[in-house]
Order: sequence, then C-alpha cells, then structure tokens
Amino acid sequence: MQDAIQAYLLPLNKPASKGTPVQTNYQWNTPGEVDASVLAASTPVKLQLIPSAVLYQSLHTFRFNAPGNRFLYIKINAGLPGLGNYLLKNSYTTIEQAPPYPRQLQFLYKGSLLTLQGEHKMSVLVRGIPTVKFTVSRIFSDQINHLVSQTAGDFNDPNFISYSFGPRYKWHFYFSLRKS
Repeated sequence: MQDAIQAYLLPLNKPASKGTPVQTNYQWNTPGEVDASVLAASTPVKLQLIPSAVLYQSLHTFRFNAPGNRFLYIKINAGLPGLGNYLLKNSYTTIEQAPPYPRQLQFLYKGSLLTLQGEHKMSVLVRGIPTVKFTVSRIFSDQINHLVSQTAGDFNDPNFISYSFGPRYKWHFYFSLRKS
C-alpha cells in the first residue's frame, strides 16, 4: 500500500502557464490542474502507513508532516491489489487540503505551584497559538491559610466564598507580634 501511494505538497502559488500569470495563494481544486511543471515545483511528502489489526480494510491511515491548510496532490498507482486479488485498473488522483494543527494551551501538571526556591519554572504545552499572556500571583507561605479558609471546591478551580475576597482583589495582611 505504501509503495503505491505518492503525495506532493503543492506550491502556494500556481505557476504561470500559457497566457495566465502567476496566481498567488491559489486554491487547488481538481487533479487536472496539476501537470508536470506543477509537480516539478511541488515537494514530495513522506507518508508513513499506520498499521491496522485487520488485513484488508476500507480505511487506511497515514502519518505525514505538512503545513496546515496547504494542498496535497495524492496519487494511487494502478495495479494496487485489494481484497480477492482484484487490482486497481486505473491510477487515482485527488487534491486534499491538510488540516490545520490544533490549537492547544494546557498546564502540564494540574495544581502546579512555583516554589520560592529552585528553578521557578512551570511546564506549559502551547500548540498553534502565537502569543500567550500569563498572570501569576504570589501567596506567601504564612498567608496560605487565608486562601484555604476563603475558598471551596477544587484547587485547580477554586470558588471564593466571600464577595470581598478573590483573585481580582489585592489584599495586604499586617500582623503584629507581641512577646508574652
């Protein structure tokens, strides 16, 4: 199966041809638009077949690396054997658009805290997002009891019990120590 399929990353711009100028950011539609000059300007894409538990299946899955929203020219060569030793009589060609990479933002460890000592690093997974803004708050170890007593629910998403205490308010606590 893998030897019978070729994939090409089509160029962003359609090259100039007989009487037509270069067309920028071209939306490739049909395989008939792809000729030898377009294939020469295209980049071959390596397809890696993902194995299946079933010997003959109707859906085959491949892993490939291509920029999101770019167009691929896919060709399946004639002679590919199928179930019952039937052979594909004619070559099959199609144009498909690569899906965009998923956008994702996630803290890798729920309930992460930065310590006052050490590296001061927090692991974050960012995919497909050009800019990320973080707001970090600091709670001193001798003030953690206020956070615990004024919140309820999960540590990852606390509910503030008092309307006057929450993440949007800045509180300063002053303590006086007396010798007894």
